[in-house]
Amino acid sequence: MRRHSGLKSSSLQAIRSQESGVCQVSPGNSIPNFEADLLKLCQLLGKKSIELTTKNRTEMLTEIKELFANNPTLREDTSEDGIAIREAFKRVLIAEQAETGKVTVNSRNLTHEALSELVKQVAAAKIDGLILQVNLLGLDTRSSSLSAIIAKVFNGIDDGNLSLALNLSGRYDVTHEVLVEVAKLTNLTQLDLSYCEGITDSALAALELCPELRILSLRWCVTVSDKGVKSISKLKKLEILDLSSSGYLTDRSLKSLGELAELKYLNLASCSKHRRTRQTLPSAFTNQGLKGLTKLSKLSYLNLRGFRKPLINHTLT
Repeated sequence: MRRHSGLKSSSLQAIRSQESGVCQVSPGNSIPNFEADLLKLCQLLGKKSIELTTKNRTEMLTEIKELFANNPTLREDTSEDGIAIREAFKRVLIAEQAETGKVTVNSRNLTHEALSELVKQVAAAKIDGLILQVNLLGLDTRSSSLSAIIAKVFNGIDDGNLSLALNLSGRYDVTHEVLVEVAKLTNLTQLDLSYCEGITDSALAALELCPELRILSLRWCVTVSDKGVKSISKLKKLEILDLSSSGYLTDRSLKSLGELAELKYLNLASCSKHRRTRQTLPSAFTNQGLKGLTKLSKLSYLNLRGFRKPLINHTLT
């Protein structure tokens, strides 16, 4: 969310509260259209005798956000018109996201069914180049396993116009079975598995079936070793890779990473965690091993924090 001048912190929090629930849609709703939904919202506000002072749509949306932030009655109105206004406001916020080329869905307050319906609605919009980011950190899995939910939610979502970004960061239940389902997502381009300490090398082998993956985070995945990095080296379109604070990696990993010709960003800070104690051990990387990265002609960022030996004289950018 963009900050607007003149808004108090409490007001900003009120807008964030609205935006955090923006994806709570009912099955059957169509994907929002910015112009149409903004017009409907203005009409609904007019019924409440709330007139906007601006006509430019950007300024109008800013004014509406400020209106919601500074008007508790509007946010809490339980009348039929009040509920309709809040639903219209949520749809406008979704449409605003879609126009930027990215729609973010947070699963924390959604049922599995609502999440599935929303994902299908976004896919059905067929917006060229759209990125759908789905955050599954807060997803309730008491009634069904995470792998089963992923299989259901993303079933049939293979539209070539849509790029999928999946955030599983911090989930303890990301296992081999889960990544097998994730690997079936043919349009997956971004995957965040940071702090998923249950991930093993064998689980990462499933990701070899994700040829379109361009961004991958395995930060603080302490059980990942050279074997897992070998599997990652099969992702030939990978551009951004974060392995910081992962398991104990050696020169064998550097050799594997040297095969990722499209890599632009590589974070290898503190890649020397003991898989049981989580303690940071001395780096196993050597100057000779680092030569394996000199083949990465597109690499513009490299973090080797924790490597204390003199770096080689070769250019790594």
